[in-house]
Amino acid sequence: MSLSTFFLNQSFFNFILPKVISFPKTDEDRLKIAGEFAKIAGFPDVLGCVDGTYINIRTPAHKLKFTYTNRHDIASVTLQVICDANKRFIDVFTGPPEWLLTPFKDYGNLSHKPRKYNKKLSQTRVKIENAFSLLKGRFRQLHRLDFQNVLKVSQFILACCALHNICIDYNDLCEDVIEIVNDDDCDETVDREDQLRSSGETKRNPICNIIDAM
Repeated sequence: MSLSTFFLNQSFFNFILPKVISFPKTDEDRLKIAGEFAKIAGFPDVLGCVDGTYINIRTPAHKLKFTYTNRHDIASVTLQVICDANKRFIDVFTGPPEWLLTPFKDYGNLSHKPRKYNKKLSQTRVKIENAFSLLKGRFRQLHRLDFQNVLKVSQFILACCALHNICIDYNDLCEDVIEIVNDDDCDETVDREDQLRSSGETKRNPICNIIDAM
């Protein structure tokens, strides 16, 4: 599997990714995904769960190690994706958009309404954690890539994401899944720009009211 992935030619690589990893484009597709998420815990209007993980690598050739070193002092690249309720990846990207719904910070004094919101959000977003577990369970090399070429690292990771979706589409379930414990490796990216954070909170408050009324 790793050889066939590694030797994908560029034209095939460019062709297959948009076919198997794509954000819902029609109202029908969006309503279908939102409906599947709503069945989990009643959380409304969800198109995807987003999370990030580190993929450990060798320091790329002719690059300074510290530019690829994460807070655990390990050379890595960041993979941030969105998945649907079936754990299919629908987008692979970096950077926080303004529509990202985040939990309320809990310092021990949250009221019932935001606690209920956080619980429903957690029950819903666990799908992305499950998706990462499946991805790393299927492609064990993602625990540490041995490439020294940055482009090959990126292409290999994206190809694994595409193959993951193909496996989901054909019900090829990975029984021997590695459980990822406390995989919130990307906590240092939590500090968002004020404008984006404000936009997300503006979206979050009415959703919290809907959850509380259930």
